[in-house]
Amino acid sequence: MTKIDFAEVIPLEVPLNTTFYISRMPISKRCTLIIRMKTAGGVEGQIFIGDERNNYAAICDFIKEEIFPRIPGRRPSDVTAIWEEIFAMTVPQSYRRGIIIHALAAVDTALWDLIGRQAGMPVFRLLGAAQTRLQPTVISGYRIEGEDEPDAVRTIEVIEEVREAGYAGLKLKVGGFDPEVDINRVREIRKAVGDEFILICDANKGYSVEQAIDFAEGVSEFNIEWLEEPTPWYNEIESMRKIRESSPIPVAAGQGEYDRWGCRALVEGGAVDILNNDISKGGGVSEWIRIARFASCHGVKSAHHEDPEIAMHLLASTPLGLYPEYFREERDPIGAHLCVNAPRPKDGWISPPERPGFGLEFDEDYIKKYRVD
Repeated sequence: MTKIDFAEVIPLEVPLNTTFYISRMPISKRCTLIIRMKTAGGVEGQIFIGDERNNYAAICDFIKEEIFPRIPGRRPSDVTAIWEEIFAMTVPQSYRRGIIIHALAAVDTALWDLIGRQAGMPVFRLLGAAQTRLQPTVISGYRIEGEDEPDAVRTIEVIEEVREAGYAGLKLKVGGFDPEVDINRVREIRKAVGDEFILICDANKGYSVEQAIDFAEGVSEFNIEWLEEPTPWYNEIESMRKIRESSPIPVAAGQGEYDRWGCRALVEGGAVDILNNDISKGGGVSEWIRIARFASCHGVKSAHHEDPEIAMHLLASTPLGLYPEYFREERDPIGAHLCVNAPRPKDGWISPPERPGFGLEFDEDYIKKYRVD
């Protein structure tokens, strides 16, 4: 394998036309990082990763100043050694652990792309290809600016649209209201869309323990796949364990964890049925695979938070991998426009592409328009 002689990071920021609310938090822009690398032998790779809207400037600075100087002359296959070197920096710099892990995750994922391109294999096959097709879902059901509460009718219209586009399910935003409001929405939606369509509920930490239990009991008859992040981060293991003991539906969490130790605590604490660790926050491809394999020993399934173009490769690498999740264009213009060769769902299924690496090609004019470096 030839060695790396070029690396670049490009931050993108796209303002949204509408302000969306998850639980109580507003979202008015979509951000991501592009990482590009090239070897002396001419192999080029690129990925885009994450949606860090507040700290991406600090993450970019860390990548350029602390990680990229370590990359030239290294082989892509040195990915584990590079991971350990950068992760070790979280000990003396624990005060900015989140910045370091975000930066490490982006570079680690780009290295896996380059490994696949050098090998002439897609990443999901490098990792074992336990599955070759998955059921994609769409995130929706937000409250938008000016509304007192989310509109069930609008969500039903969205479901009809995404089902026609080939998606298998929808992750519905709940939380931030009295549970009875959300229970009524779920009731209306399930009645309108039928039982076959996958329906997931994501509270974005918006309920108390009691509210989450009330909600789970109230939607138990509506075939909900799981309830995600039901309670705030503090005391979450005990809180989610209590919910699981009382809840008739599974509980998912993990997208806010930085590493395998945080995810291990969720699993061993009896807090989750599904881990939805996010590679952009949680250490990249290398760490996600470690976490998924540990979770499988406990019968805990693996999901992934966003980044479907990358996530589908990881989810396909384990027999317990679940659904790559997408946004609609109004919430994620980057996902809709940046990648010009992304695979599309059909009849409720999607397959990772057989192109080497992650196989992503980008619209260069789009990059020029929205880069913020």
